[in-house]
Amino acid sequence: RVKDEAAGLDHLVQQQVTRCSDAVQELLSAADKDIRDLDAQIEALRALREAKAASQSALKRRLQQLEEQAREESERFRGFSAEYGRREGVSRKRVSHAKVRPHARAPDC
Repeated sequence: RVKDEAAGLDHLVQQQVTRCSDAVQELLSAADKDIRDLDAQIEALRALREAKAASQSALKRRLQQLEEQAREESERFRGFSAEYGRREGVSRKRVSHAKVRPHARAPDC
């Protein structure tokens, strides 16, 4: 009878060990899956970081191009403005002389 009880208990212990082993295997499998998922997320974040760095670099280059273009346009505008001012001054002198001449000739009329 003791042997039968011992055999029964041994069987119960083996069942528990098997259940625990199966549970541990499931937990390990789940942990492995979680680790693979985390690795994939880390790789995705690295790719995003690289893309962000490339984008920032491209934006910096574009900003430099726009700043250079703005300097060129500013220089061109200053040249245009100076030329316009010079021409306007010449035109004002001509208009001023044209206004003075008719009065000077008035006695001849």
